[in-house]
Amino acid sequence: MPETICKAFDKIKSNAIGSDGISLKFIKIMLPNIMPNIMPVIEHLINFSLANGVVPRYWKSMIITPISKIKNLTSSQHCRSILIVPEISKTVERIVLN
Repeated sequence: MPETICKAFDKIKSNAIGSDGISLKFIKIMLPNIMPNIMPVIEHLINFSLANGVVPRYWKSMIITPISKIKNLTSSQHCRSILIVPEISKTVERIVLN
């Protein structure tokens, strides 16, 4: 399972920083260093979430960012929203997808 988690982190390409304030770049730099210490905790959290069908509230927190669909924004109808979630949420989504 730790290999699956690492692969899921590697497949994420977004540079957006979620509500947790932790960037993917930071995670990728720290992952080899924290692997023995924190990976069992991450693995337990993900397994518990998937086994019980419960997503922690913190993983569902998001930043909503409006993006303009057109060059000259004249109304809110010309915007679409982007939801930026924490990296751990993206990782769990990727694991479930695979």
